[in-house]
Amino acid sequence: MRLIRLLRVVGLVTIMLGARVTVSPQGLILAPVFFAVMAPIGWPGQFNLDLRCLVARSASWAWLPQRASAHRLSRHRRPTAVP
Repeated sequence: MRLIRLLRVVGLVTIMLGARVTVSPQGLILAPVFFAVMAPIGWPGQFNLDLRCLVARSASWAWLPQRASAHRLSRHRRPTAVP
């Protein structure tokens, strides 16, 4: 458990330092910078498109209600014999 906490803290500090390095020269003008990076057609644009689709798909799975996923799992369980 301590290792997981340590990894979370290291990840958070890394993201915060990376954000600081990025925001320092450009400021917080997010929309123009975001769309300028996402727009080009080529390998970087393809990678960004794939990543956006993957993130959207993962987010949609995270928002599924617990009850619906539990119901789906219960349909696929094998019946157990009662002694």
